[in-house]
Amino acid sequence: MAISKDIREGLNIILNEASIINIEFNEIENYIFCKFELLREKDNKTPNIANFKFENIFRFVAKYSEKVEDIIKVKKINPNEISYYVEKFINKDIYGWDFVNIEKSNFNFENSSFDYITSESYDEQDSIELFQDDFDEDIEIKIWFGKFEIFNELYQKISIEDLILRQNKIWDSIF
Repeated sequence: MAISKDIREGLNIILNEASIINIEFNEIENYIFCKFELLREKDNKTPNIANFKFENIFRFVAKYSEKVEDIIKVKKINPNEISYYVEKFINKDIYGWDFVNIEKSNFNFENSSFDYITSESYDEQDSIELFQDDFDEDIEIKIWFGKFEIFNELYQKISIEDLILRQNKIWDSIF
């Protein structure tokens, strides 16, 4: 795994209290674009957007489930449809403190909505786990990838270290 402990911890801070706005999966070029609204300063009304581009996807798995009459049902979907289901959770924070390279995952993907695998060596790669829920539905996502980049709202590349510093300052101003 290529992500250092410091970067992993910084990414966990960046994603804490974030919400997923969109996920775009491009199977042909083998990347996933995740658009997040990050925590912002207390009085700042301007959205704090970060676009993560995960490249060289080794595995992409998700589970969308909904509760219907007290029965939880997993909906089978195509990976290219993930954006539609993520949109149901806009303005809902992703859960957890740890998102990157989690050693002991709480996710159970045995009954997943889809499981897209390009390489059986995916466990040797970096990964990100995301979970959101609303009253009667939830979505769990895990992506194993070879590399990633982060872009601002205008799709200009931004430094991971600068973003970590900025989000740390925001957290410090709140607490």
